[in-house]
Amino acid sequence: MSAPAVRAGVRASDAERERIAQILQGAAAEGRLSPEEAGERLAAASAATYREELHLLIADLPVAREREERARAGRWRGAAWRGRRLGWEAW
Repeated sequence: MSAPAVRAGVRASDAERERIAQILQGAAAEGRLSPEEAGERLAAASAATYREELHLLIADLPVAREREERARAGRWRGAAWRGRRLGWEAW
């Protein structure tokens, strides 16, 4: 067996592919994607190897932006909590 090609990224799981497919189907139902584009993206999602490939399929949809904003807000809350725990509340 030969070594896999070196490539940056984390491999996507079946559950991640399914979650992206659900997001794409929802976007098509809302009229955000045409049936043709939804079909193309669904095919690409099922063939995706890396998480980055999946993210690109939903990057222009509101759900992806909302998730990124929640993640950023969570990092800030975590940093603020750590600051209090370390006794930085006086700063």
